[in-house]
Amino acid sequence: EAQDMLDENTKDVILHRTDIGMFFNVARNYAVLHIHKNEFDKALEYIHMFLQVNRVETDLLGEILNRIVQNAYFAAIGDWETALNLIKKNKKFLANKPQSVMITEYDKFFNLLRLVVRHKAKDEKLPVDFDEQMSAYRRNIAKLYGDLLLKILQKK
Repeated sequence: EAQDMLDENTKDVILHRTDIGMFFNVARNYAVLHIHKNEFDKALEYIHMFLQVNRVETDLLGEILNRIVQNAYFAAIGDWETALNLIKKNKKFLANKPQSVMITEYDKFFNLLRLVVRHKAKDEKLPVDFDEQMSAYRRNIAKLYGDLLLKILQKK
C-alpha cells in the first residue's frame, strides 16, 4: 500500500524536518494520500504541518503545489465557498509572479478546479472540452493532482 511505503521511507522527514524542501514534499504527499482515502482529518493535519512552516523556506513550485493541495482539500470535503475563495486567492498569487510556462500551467489547473467546484456547488455544466483540458493532468507527475480533480467530480 502507498501509505506503508511512505511510512517506511519518509516518516523521519516529517519527524525531524532537517530538510525543509523534502518535508514539504512528504507532508504534501501524505495530505494527497489521505484525501484520496477520504481520511480528511489526517489530510488536514498534514496541510497544517506545511502551512505552519515559514513559506520563505520553500521554492515557488513547492508553494504552488501546497496551495493546490490545500485548495483541493476544501473542495474534496465539499466546502465550496472556501474552495472558491482560495481559487481566487491562488490565481491572484500566480498573477503576481513573473509569468512563465510553470505559472501558466498551474493557472490552468486552478481554472479546472474552479470549473469542477462550480459544477458541484452550483450545478454549472462542465465545458464540452473539459476532457481535453484535463488531458495534461492524466499523465506524469501532474496525474497526482489531476486525480484530485476527478475525486472531487465523483463526490456525491
